[in-house]
Amino acid sequence: MSNDLEVRARASTIRQADELVRAIETRRNLLQYEMGGWCVWPIFRVETEIRLLGKVPPPGGAGRRVQVRERLGRVLADVRSIAMAPPATYCVIGYASNRSERRQGRAVDIFFDPLLSTLGDFFKIEHLDNRAFLSAADDAWTPADASSTLLNMLAAVAAQGPVPRRTRQVAAELSSALRSEVGFDIFPVAEVERRILRFARASRIYEAVFDRLNPRFLLLVAAYGEHAAVAAAKRRGITVVEFQHGLIDDAAYSWTEYATPFRSRMPVPDRIFVYGEHWREQLRRRGFWKEEPRVVGSLRIDHHRSLASEHAEGCTLVITTQGLEQERLARFVGETLTLAEDWQDLRVVLKLHHAESDISVYQNVLGRDQRVQLVPNSAEPSTFDLLRRASFHLSISSTCHYEAVGLGTPTVVLELPGSEMVSDLVERGFAYSAKSPHDVLHILRSAGSRTIDETARGRLFAPNALENIIRELRP
Repeated sequence: MSNDLEVRARASTIRQADELVRAIETRRNLLQYEMGGWCVWPIFRVETEIRLLGKVPPPGGAGRRVQVRERLGRVLADVRSIAMAPPATYCVIGYASNRSERRQGRAVDIFFDPLLSTLGDFFKIEHLDNRAFLSAADDAWTPADASSTLLNMLAAVAAQGPVPRRTRQVAAELSSALRSEVGFDIFPVAEVERRILRFARASRIYEAVFDRLNPRFLLLVAAYGEHAAVAAAKRRGITVVEFQHGLIDDAAYSWTEYATPFRSRMPVPDRIFVYGEHWREQLRRRGFWKEEPRVVGSLRIDHHRSLASEHAEGCTLVITTQGLEQERLARFVGETLTLAEDWQDLRVVLKLHHAESDISVYQNVLGRDQRVQLVPNSAEPSTFDLLRRASFHLSISSTCHYEAVGLGTPTVVLELPGSEMVSDLVERGFAYSAKSPHDVLHILRSAGSRTIDETARGRLFAPNALENIIRELRP
């Protein structure tokens, strides 16, 4: 068996891919490769795991991202906003798709509202990551001060041209080390060169922005996708705080003690605000993260816990997607509905993940069943509004499993690829597990009301998030 085939067989699951990445980085000492005083391996770590699974991240298609003809106006607006911005204690980097709920007629950033209106002294930069959510900016609870369009354009331009000799050397060595381990060109040298160069240029651009704003804190979600901003902030002595936005995904957070000597040269956050003690334990188990994880809770969970549940008549099954295994998920749900053909008060609501734009896969399989409602990612009701009203929640491997538990809604894990990421919920008795449509029906028809004690729910989502976060962010 070739090394290529052997690796792909060993990386058939997310956990296996993560174990392989950790073994490779330790064996090859991948954090030794530096540019400008920063370890560059973290830039490639998450996508290495994705590629070992044989998956290619989706490109930014015309239906998802901002078109070229729209950018000039945004660039000019960004120049004006950044140039005229007063100093701000907090610089915030968010995403347009974070505005996935509406409250009192306004679009809410589910991670930073109402925190920002409480802090007051902030400057918010927003990535325009999904066109479906751009209109929400018109009535945003807390509007962004600038988009990232200007910064991204400057970084792209600055990364063009000749590649410095040192960059070529580091890129060649890193690409070769990975290729020798996995048996194929997982990251071609030219791609590594451009990514390192863009990281270096973008970090300098962010430094200039931070020099203008003079913040004490950088607040963001998904720090593993913001390496340039994180490096720039740390170089300027700004405290970098990441807000948990989903599962504590192994690819992004599973650094081991091997990385400890490199910590000061890694573009990683200084603090990670996690939902509950469960997540802190997950982060700290491999020895790298120590005091960085801080239990604060979830602003979104707190809001929805304060609202009364609104369970409808009959049985309402809410399914949340992830942009993974779409066809298999659609078939699974279709077969479940076929088996439940005589169950007329069964209602299925399928809500798209914020990164999904194509609902046709589900329409083709489920669209003719009158019991099914398909809800696009940017449409109401929001995911949490649906979870509060659901009789059961169902997904493959989603933070929504934990969020359903936090809201007191029974959740079912479908045993499709990726479900091992939430196996701990099943093992602890917090979730049901279904291997087949027959299993789902058995659970729906026979399960009693599964209650989860407040202590367990508190371990997943600590209460009083706003107060906890403000306490942690005192300058």
